[in-house]
Amino acid sequence: MVAYVNLAAFIATLGTMTAFQGVALLYYHGNIITGLPSGYLAMGQNNIGPIPYLVIIFAGVSLIAFVVMERTSLGRRWYATGGNYDASYLAGLQVRKLRFLAFVVSGAGAALGGMMLAARLAQDTPTMGAALTLNVVAAVFLGMTAFKEGLPNMAGTVVGALFLGVLINGLAINYVNSFVQEIITGGVVIGSVALAGLMKKDRA
Repeated sequence: MVAYVNLAAFIATLGTMTAFQGVALLYYHGNIITGLPSGYLAMGQNNIGPIPYLVIIFAGVSLIAFVVMERTSLGRRWYATGGNYDASYLAGLQVRKLRFLAFVVSGAGAALGGMMLAARLAQDTPTMGAALTLNVVAAVFLGMTAFKEGLPNMAGTVVGALFLGVLINGLAINYVNSFVQEIITGGVVIGSVALAGLMKKDRA
């Protein structure tokens, strides 16, 4: 849809997310999925020494993503295509294939994240990760403000995700009202987006 039909990425993502959630809800009749295999649950609940499997998986995926995005020609082409589609096309890059592959990899990452979350909670619903959408956006924009003067980058995204994780867990541990948590998260998103925009403006 995005690469070959030129549909706006946000619209394609939102539309397919809603449609596939509906398909999953229809298939499972809206029920919570439980009774997951113990071997699968081990991924989300067991440790290697003091380190949880989830932390190891997160670190491994983050390292691979960082190397690909920051140290390979594929990563540089992805950055170029995302930054300026027309200039990348005129430079001879296969922009459609690059965009298609980027969304495939992104979808695989989302699937892995969903598997990790389900293993951690020992249950699953088709809409369980919907509440994390805002946090994902916030993590990316926080990363843009932390590194590279308002430009997307892997190191910043990881730092943004860790910061949000610590913030949300800290609020929950201190019994902060869930509504107040949403207000704080929303404020972090607005602040990080505004700061990223100002940094890009100054750089230009």
